[in-house]
Amino acid sequence: MSTQSPARICLLSAKNAPYAAVIRRKPTKVSHVIHWDTRRDRLEYGSWFRGRLYPFRSDISPDGRYMIYFAMGATGETWNGLCELPFLKTIVHVDHGGTYYGGGYWVERELLRWNAYLPKECKRLPFGLQEWEPRLTDDFGVLLPKLARDGWEMIDRHVSGQTIVLPPGPLAGTTWRNQPSREHPALLMQYRGYSHYDRLRFFFSLQGYGDLLDDAVDSACWDSRGNLLYSRAGTLNKVTLKQLQRNRPGTKIDLEHLVPPDPPQPE
Repeated sequence: MSTQSPARICLLSAKNAPYAAVIRRKPTKVSHVIHWDTRRDRLEYGSWFRGRLYPFRSDISPDGRYMIYFAMGATGETWNGLCELPFLKTIVHVDHGGTYYGGGYWVERELLRWNAYLPKECKRLPFGLQEWEPRLTDDFGVLLPKLARDGWEMIDRHVSGQTIVLPPGPLAGTTWRNQPSREHPALLMQYRGYSHYDRLRFFFSLQGYGDLLDDAVDSACWDSRGNLLYSRAGTLNKVTLKQLQRNRPGTKIDLEHLVPPDPPQPE
């Protein structure tokens, strides 16, 4: 039996289309990008990346076609990139020169806020690029406006349950709430601090369904059709509202079998 830890997975759900970007990390310094059609439960496997992707500074376009991301390569170089999912090959590429700022998010379908210098020239895009500098230089600089755009509301700063160690700062213990309709239960996300590599860590729970989400859940969100998406222990999971109400299992897709290709050999 393998004693390796399961893959860590971050989900970025498109606001207006049934797609999600899946950023899977395993081993520690290797990430895999997957395009998830959440209506048909089809996966399109894309780039393997050796280095570090910053998922909290990344975003998927409202139509689910593009992704903006911030990355650090295997030799320490950093850049802002715009790509067409599920591949990281950049349509727009700007070297960054450090880990402060970086990334960006779609304010709306027609406007992408770019948390870096804009390129002097780039190919024609179906949306505008706006140079933008948030107040915070870390992951929260991009994450906070994304949460507000997607309907997450900050409700309190109370830490309940087990004793945990929180980093100092104004967001320690903060909880956000997201409920797409009156029929849906509220999805809660509580900031639990950070680890050396993952940085931000969150605990997710679903009101009225205390046993569904636990400490093993990496990421959870609603998709454009009101389905609950979450990643847990190397798997993708989708539960519809009807399945929740009838206490029936949803879709589960195991990604633990994926193995990165061998790195290219030097010539």
